[in-house]
Amino acid sequence: MKKQQLILSIAMVVAILVSNVKVTFAEKWRVNLLSNYNGTSLFGDNYGGSVSNPVFKNIDQAQNAIAYVNSGNRKNDTLYLEGCPSNLNYPTVYLIKPLVIIGTGYFLNLNPNTSNDQLESKINNFRFNTGSAGSKIIGVNFIQGMVINVDSIDVKRCYFSPLGTSPSIDFSSNNLVHNINILQNFFDNTPNVPNSVFTINGNGGVTDIRINFNIFKRPLLVTAGTTTYTVLECINNTFDCPIIPSLPSIKMNCLAFHNNIVKTAIALDIGTTLANITNNSGSLSSQFDLSTIYNNKVVAMNALFVTPGTSTDGNYLLVSSGGGAPNWPGLNGGDRGAFGGIYPTIRYALSGNAPIPVIYGIINYGNVTPSSGLPVTIQAKTIK
Repeated sequence: MKKQQLILSIAMVVAILVSNVKVTFAEKWRVNLLSNYNGTSLFGDNYGGSVSNPVFKNIDQAQNAIAYVNSGNRKNDTLYLEGCPSNLNYPTVYLIKPLVIIGTGYFLNLNPNTSNDQLESKINNFRFNTGSAGSKIIGVNFIQGMVINVDSIDVKRCYFSPLGTSPSIDFSSNNLVHNINILQNFFDNTPNVPNSVFTINGNGGVTDIRINFNIFKRPLLVTAGTTTYTVLECINNTFDCPIIPSLPSIKMNCLAFHNNIVKTAIALDIGTTLANITNNSGSLSSQFDLSTIYNNKVVAMNALFVTPGTSTDGNYLLVSSGGGAPNWPGLNGGDRGAFGGIYPTIRYALSGNAPIPVIYGIINYGNVTPSSGLPVTIQAKTIK
């Protein structure tokens, strides 16, 4: 009898605890720069919004309105950042919540089947501030780059514009930030301007950073003054960055520098452990140790890439391996460079399209009738 009473008492306590736990799930929200949202009488009605499903005007407005984003067991709501007209950009963002932000990509008019309206999600400047650790940002065009002040940030399939002396990514915190993933991005540059992708505050720094499947037209210096920081991985990148006179254009202490293509005649300083630097293709014999065991190669770059066309990032696709093309296999197989690797889902994606269904064409035909409505064909794809 006492045992039954004990079991009943435990069951009642568990029931009370469960009844007081609010289990919620991450939700998805739209953001459109032309929305009429004001939070009181208008909720983005001009773009299909409503009180329960608003269309916000900007990211700051959205993160303030969804104040319960971390309530219960819920975090990482998704904001779909819709494209802007060519003459408009989203204002500077100060992110203070852990969110997933997905834009429309870039070079949308240069690659096929990217977007129906070809409007890019452009942001002037972006800051990951306290409270935003764990956030991810995908498919956004950054006009003036970003500042990362917190841990566990993913920057994926984004475009960083060439703005002279401005860094693409600024680690300006006085604290050491951890677990940063820089994946599948395009870092553009003003021709012959040797400014680094990163700026790092020597009072803080960055650690546990992965830099994979990117295209770099800027130097990559993971340094602050005389301090050189350690990078966990620098794998399957394509470097087409300018020479810094008498200095390296790529500098880091890298624990895994594999499968990269260094297209230009730059100097590298990437660490002293040769076993960590394998299966890379360079343009100069001085860039890598060419001992057979490391499988680094000097390659005729004019024979490696496709004939340049109208696609800025598509120009870094490799020619077919047939016919003696010099695209040597990378570590564990697959091609070298940003479009290589053995897992298609993590390679560089043309135009930075997010791994969600993208509508790139809508065709209507026939006559509208009360019974059949308007026949429509939607063309869509998903790039994982």
